[in-house]
Amino acid sequence: MQRISFLHNISHHLSLSLTLARQNLRVKYSRTLLGTGWVLLQPILPACLYTIFLGRIFQIPFPSQIPYELYVFSGLLCWNLFAYVLHQSGTSLLEAEHFLGKIGFPKLLFPLSKVWSGGLDFFLVWVVLVLGMFWWGYVPDGYWLLLPFPILLLLLFALGLGCFMSSLSFRVRDLHHILPLVSQLGIWITPVFYHPSIVPVEIRNILMMNPLSTIIAVFRWIVFSGSFPDFETLFWHSMLIICLFGSGVWYFLHSEKYLQDAR
Repeated sequence: MQRISFLHNISHHLSLSLTLARQNLRVKYSRTLLGTGWVLLQPILPACLYTIFLGRIFQIPFPSQIPYELYVFSGLLCWNLFAYVLHQSGTSLLEAEHFLGKIGFPKLLFPLSKVWSGGLDFFLVWVVLVLGMFWWGYVPDGYWLLLPFPILLLLLFALGLGCFMSSLSFRVRDLHHILPLVSQLGIWITPVFYHPSIVPVEIRNILMMNPLSTIIAVFRWIVFSGSFPDFETLFWHSMLIICLFGSGVWYFLHSEKYLQDAR
């Protein structure tokens, strides 16, 4: 009976998180002219700008067989998912502050619901990337079965950080203003629109300490059959992300009892 009750609670909470995700999407796209079209424009417009200015006008070195347009678009696809989940989960408690004391389900569902809505945006943009790959002559292969691995790592990384930020920002409101800066500055230390090999070795070694650099490299390796990133780096970054996610969720759950006192 306990096992049945546990499974029922899991199913109920999953349903609630999906309901919150639908509400997030409804609020996000209601009363907009383009609706979900904004999901496609967010990576397409920056990819066009990077391609025109960096790839055509300034002609930055790009030692890769992948077309620069696809390289940038795939990087933005991963980066936008990370930035969205991090920002939305990191501010989820503040957004729900007015009725935190009126609900009886786990507060963890608030940041978790952001994963569902971010995942839907990711899927829509992924379709555009696949169409672009067909245009440039790429075809799916067996490696695509490994795609859930880098995407899962990315989501765990973003959600782990988001749980930390959500709990902390409820007490220290300044953190709410730091998250947009993380998105604006973080893209420059992640190889989204440039190839790591063009960076001086000393700086490159620092950049590759960023787990997102490894995640995006694995994603591109799977999608474009490129060069596989260093396995040891991938292993340690995976362990770091798992530990960060676990500690972030633990801290979030541990902080729930203090939420009402912090209001």
